[in-house]
Amino acid sequence: MWILLSVYAVGVGGILSPFRDYFLLLTPLNLLFTVFISLKKEPLLRKRNFLAFAGIAWLTGFFIEVAGVHTGVIFGEYWYGKTLGWKVWDVPLMIGVNWLLLSYCAGETVRIFKNLPAWVRALLAAGIMVALDVLIEPVAMQLDFWDWEGHQIPLQNYIAWFVVATFLAIIYQRLPERPVNQVAIFALLLQFLFFVILNTTL
Repeated sequence: MWILLSVYAVGVGGILSPFRDYFLLLTPLNLLFTVFISLKKEPLLRKRNFLAFAGIAWLTGFFIEVAGVHTGVIFGEYWYGKTLGWKVWDVPLMIGVNWLLLSYCAGETVRIFKNLPAWVRALLAAGIMVALDVLIEPVAMQLDFWDWEGHQIPLQNYIAWFVVATFLAIIYQRLPERPVNQVAIFALLLQFLFFVILNTTL
């Protein structure tokens, strides 16, 4: 957790410094590092059902964004910038990793509510992901993650986020019970804090 905290603190400092462009080049590495640290303590990491979830999350996240970028029907009219790295079909490969990371961290966070039905936990996890996206969107446009037509974020973006996030959360909540991964919860809290700080300082 201290390693994650240090990385995000350096990230905030770098983005707010005159060396912003150099730090933004590290965004894909930071995303991969967060996934690595978050999953390191996952008991199911090498189990077939968890790997299936991870694959579904990445593929769903990536291809829904491909469809979104090329049609404008799902999330609205938007396009990706350079910050998230290499693109295939105009969509960064890291965006699938991002969907996996957020689905996992949100899914772990709501597992602390053990007495709630799985479908309720899934809706809570999807709500958490949408709440984080509300914080991400203004920062994303300023840091060239992606941008929207007219710089206006349409309501349908959040609706689509909730639908996709719910689909992934339902799959996640069907995984076997095991101890909650506290590092994943901490990673999610760090991302909220990271984007709150950037929203108030950029």
